[in-house]
Amino acid sequence: MPAELQQVGDLMRNFGMAEQADQFENSLNQAAEKAAPHATNIIVDAIKNMSIEDANTILHGEDDAATQYFKTNTSQALTALFQPTIEDSLNQVGSTKYYNDIAKQIASIPLVGENINLDLPAYVTEQALNGLFAMIALEEKKIRENPAARTTELLKKVFTD
Repeated sequence: MPAELQQVGDLMRNFGMAEQADQFENSLNQAAEKAAPHATNIIVDAIKNMSIEDANTILHGEDDAATQYFKTNTSQALTALFQPTIEDSLNQVGSTKYYNDIAKQIASIPLVGENINLDLPAYVTEQALNGLFAMIALEEKKIRENPAARTTELLKKVFTD
């Protein structure tokens, strides 16, 4: 949750609106989860378009070199893919309605109400991609550090040479 919405959720809970705040937060998570499976083709295309120099940089780079490559080369396409799916999902699970309800109810509270101006689909898309890249970084680190994580012959060959 962004700080502004977390603050709103906390206030809602203090004013007896915990159920509505929880439903909103849960619907944000559901929307992001629904969009995630569609990323595979974009990641595969980035691998197919990788240059020898890119591969060398990844092989000899930091623990997250591959993740950074994917982030640089897929973020725009992933955003274009995720955002409509997330926006649709947010509408289906009611997040947009919850957000609008929360924003209306909190708008009159000084300082907090002034900060409730968020592009909800863009925010959830950004957070979904951050989560995706965090997962890729964890897997990359495992492959680099643990020979048992190198489950394919190609990975074994690349990381033992």
